Amino acid sequence: MTKMIFVSLPVTDLRASITFYKALGLEQNLHFSDDSAACMVWSEAIYVMLLTHAKWRTFTQRPFPPAGSAGLMLSLSLESRPTSRTRPRWPRRGRPGLPSGAWASTRQAGCASAASARRACSSTATATARETEGKS
Repeated sequence: MTKMIFVSLPVTDLRASITFYKALGLEQNLHFSDDSAACMVWSEAIYVMLLTHAKWRTFTQRPFPPAGSAGLMLSLSLESRPTSRTRPRWPRRGRPGLPSGAWASTRQAGCASAASARRACSSTATATARETEGKS
């Protein structure tokens, strides 16, 4: 899912506001527009939501900003944090940063920590590569 931002603005005249934002180059997304709100697309990730005062009241009871000033509401769309169902699982024998099976072989060799296991795995891979080069 892409990250998106929605800037919601209270408007007194929805039709005039739609015309204004279209003149600025934004396109109206009719799928998310009705008599009380209009979704104006600025980019793939940024949307301007024009809300009538009645629609705005469904989100907040805060007072409207005074005439000549602006008020807005920001909404962010982000990916959810991984849950136990979506979190990647490590192979039973592998550990992060090590090939599968390397952890078991280094633990058998007596490595006490993940750092020493990485060093042992790295030196084992280097020695194996040298042996292979010598045989060809």
